[in-house]
Amino acid sequence: MPTLLRFLTYIGIIVGICYAVILLLAYSIEPEPRRMSVSVSSSRLLLKPVAQAEPAVEASTPAPR
Repeated sequence: MPTLLRFLTYIGIIVGICYAVILLLAYSIEPEPRRMSVSVSSSRLLLKPVAQAEPAVEASTPAPR
């Protein structure tokens, strides 16, 4: 059992160090903002036909039997 606790302690220390390094990098490095443009082909801009919706039924008309 002592070897298992020692192993888990070492793993915990290594994980803690990795977590601290990731946090350090996340807070210390600022990304450089850049402009970005994406070209879209004209075939992707064409609108597809939309199905006609059925007309709304008024609430005052009774339902057919």
